[in-house]
Parts: sequence; C-alpha cells; structure tokens
Amino acid sequence: MPDPSVDAQEQATLDQQLRDAAWANDVELARRLVEAGADVNAKDETEQSAYLIATSEGYLDLLRLTLANGALVDDKDS
Repeated sequence: MPDPSVDAQEQATLDQQLRDAAWANDVELARRLVEAGADVNAKDETEQSAYLIATSEGYLDLLRLTLANGALVDDKDS
C-alpha cells in the first residue's frame, strides 16, 4: 500500500522503480521498494503493475512478494 506521508511525485517514482525492478525480476530491489511504500498494484500508461508483470512473465518469487503485499488477484491489464 502507498505511504500516505509520501507526495504524489515521490509515490509515482517509487511505483515506476518497482515496475522496473519487476521487469528485471530483481526481487531484492522490489522488496526494498515495497518496504519504502511502492504499490504493487500501481499501473503505468500500458496498464502494467508489478503484480501483472510478475504474473505474465512467470516470476514466481516476485509474484509471491506482490501477493504478500496486497496484489489484486483479479486485476487485469489493457
């Protein structure tokens, strides 16, 4: 879940960094970003979130991380 003390631009940056880590299957970086407040469900302009990336790419450890941190299991991309 997003941290309410983080402003919108900081949140957007964290969320983008998390999606980038998801594409790279960098689970440790993703874990640190989630701990910092990145939202596993935050989508980019193509409707991709860290959760959806993990699901579509078959990144099981990343998928487990997103599920443990509130992934919306019925979410869909474009």
